Amino acid sequence: MPVDMINKQVMMLACPTLRREITAFMEEDGLRYPVFYVPDDLHLTPEKLNAYLCDFIPRLQNVDYLLLPMGRCGNGTTGVPSCNTTLVLPKCDDCISLLLSRESLATEARPKYAYFFTDSWLENKRSFIKEYEYTVQKYGPGMGKSLMKSIYRHYQYFIYANTGFGDFESTAVQVDALAKAVDVQVREIDAPCGVLRKMLRLDFDGDFLFVPPGEKVAFEFA
Repeated sequence: MPVDMINKQVMMLACPTLRREITAFMEEDGLRYPVFYVPDDLHLTPEKLNAYLCDFIPRLQNVDYLLLPMGRCGNGTTGVPSCNTTLVLPKCDDCISLLLSRESLATEARPKYAYFFTDSWLENKRSFIKEYEYTVQKYGPGMGKSLMKSIYRHYQYFIYANTGFGDFESTAVQVDALAKAVDVQVREIDAPCGVLRKMLRLDFDGDFLFVPPGEKVAFEFA
């Protein structure tokens, strides 16, 4: 832990798609600082996430460091004010970078046309499985599958990021209908959650950005 964080008040505000991993790691490491989660429907709406953060952070009192395991998130964190606290963000584009290893991010293991998901992500009310079920129910099987195929026409893979808190075979069954409908392959990749674990442990290095009080998260920061 950095020397200047000893005896400081730390809080985390996270995306609910990381809830399962955060809960397990904090219990395993005996971490006790408070963790809150943004509403489920902000995961796919960066502008709403931005507005939520801009409203939430100024309300904080007596919080020295606010951990935001969110990355750039479609610029959802850009321009967010630190106000009276220090914001800590990972230097990454999205949540998946908190879970995958450096090697996975730098090689063909993260193909250009891939959609990554975890068990926690499938639990989200805006997950692509629920989106598929809703679309088929509303428009019928034929039209529903056609619409989904149009949405996912650029993807070649649905990749299950195995964080160790789920089962690939049973999870693959859940996405099988959608995968067949949009003609993509389902693959699995190990997700050791290295950056997320470092963040939870307050073990900060060059993977993280500190935004001091009175500043804002710049575009190049996140």
